[in-house]
Amino acid sequence: MKLSTLKRLRIIVPGILILIGFFLFIDFNQINYCFQYLLKEYWQVLYIVFSAILVPAFGSIYKVLNLRNILFKRIVLDIDENIKDKLISPFANDDELRFLFSPEIEYTSLKSIFYQFVDNDKTLKVKAELIYHNGLFLTSFLDFSIIGFFFSVFYFAYYFLNQNINLLIKSNILFIVILIINWFVIPKIVVDHKKLSNEQLEIITTSHHDELKNKLKQLKS
Repeated sequence: MKLSTLKRLRIIVPGILILIGFFLFIDFNQINYCFQYLLKEYWQVLYIVFSAILVPAFGSIYKVLNLRNILFKRIVLDIDENIKDKLISPFANDDELRFLFSPEIEYTSLKSIFYQFVDNDKTLKVKAELIYHNGLFLTSFLDFSIIGFFFSVFYFAYYFLNQNINLLIKSNILFIVILIINWFVIPKIVVDHKKLSNEQLEIITTSHHDELKNKLKQLKS
């Protein structure tokens, strides 16, 4: 998977989830009624066009509001800290690079060096594509958790207005699924992400050890 594809999908996926969330808000009887019309060719085309407009629109709004960072920011910091530690740990006993272990060193500089190696090594590029796939799974489940939570609360609140038991059931199911995803699925994906990242870092710190050292020295100036 290319980075450009990942960025597009990170707009499309939440857009689809939001559209499904509104679709599930409709009563089951109304859904069946809608499907009767969707079976007709004209309505199928109209529905596809309608969805093609709403999905990127919803996804773009979601991105602009930066809602993903509610959960993603903490995970990114954890992953970035792992990259930083693995990148400089081979030089823990090197007096010339002792400054790297100072809290004053900004991670952005180290991250820039990390991606310089990734962009110029074919093996690292292949592993980067695996990381993009894993990253898409991660953000998709995070998006589901965030969007699902808002719809769960919305369904639950609306239940008190019209006493529609279907909305209460949907709200409870969504909440249970979100808990399962956050307790079991997301932690596993984060572990896999670190593992893939560590494989890249091992190549950088071994096969490119001298070049890495020279680049890290330049951070002192």
